[in-house]
Amino acid sequence: MFIAYLLSAALMIFAAIVEIFLGVKAEGQSLESVARPLTAVERGAGPATA
Repeated sequence: MFIAYLLSAALMIFAAIVEIFLGVKAEGQSLESVARPLTAVERGAGPATA
């Protein structure tokens, strides 16, 4: 059981380090300013119509 706790702690520390380098600074920002909505369509990027 002790080894499982050590492994879990090591994984949590590794995840925290990864988040420091790859995380998005989103505190106090709206969702729309952090990420583009999935329903957003850029002009000219939609399916071609003939």
